[in-house]
Amino acid sequence: DLLMEKFSENPESYDILKTIQKQGNNAKRIVENLLSFVRYKEHREEDVDVNKNIEELLAVKGNTLSLHNISVVKDLGESLPMVRGDPNELQQVFFNIMNNAVPVMKGGGRLTIQTRSINTEGGQNIEIRISDTGSGIEPEHRARIFDPLFTTKKVGEGTGLGLTVSYAIVKKYGGSLTFETKTKEESPDSGTTFMITLPAI
Repeated sequence: DLLMEKFSENPESYDILKTIQKQGNNAKRIVENLLSFVRYKEHREEDVDVNKNIEELLAVKGNTLSLHNISVVKDLGESLPMVRGDPNELQQVFFNIMNNAVPVMKGGGRLTIQTRSINTEGGQNIEIRISDTGSGIEPEHRARIFDPLFTTKKVGEGTGLGLTVSYAIVKKYGGSLTFETKTKEESPDSGTTFMITLPAI
């Protein structure tokens, strides 16, 4: 960052420094994902408003989605009960799923986020559904998407830990993470929906 300030008027040096900065941030992200996977970080549990949590994330992620021609459709249930958890960790779950949706919607698409309260035999739950209009998950990959280090992305583009970490976080708070998917060969309306359920307070 200091060097970029110093060489801001030298395009050649500045571009090289931008590359160094980008790769440094990639290394940082990989290490953080590895640490999240091998041990639980210190976290705080509190009452979390899921809708507010999602809105805060979209305020940050919205520009990235727009740059990829991805529109966001929100269908957030009203007066939802709170859930118990670390708001930063829950945002990480939503972020990881949204992040995976971007590259599978080449040329643009639609990301739909729904929240609602559902009653089950175990009590009341909050369900969060994040759907994309991408290419879907190939049948041979479906059994492995939560496996550590499994990724279909190119080398250097993914760690294969995003969904593994997300699954562990959701399970830690007594919830579940599942998905439904259809490829273009299976349906003209291809895409993937991840369903996160968390116990309501």
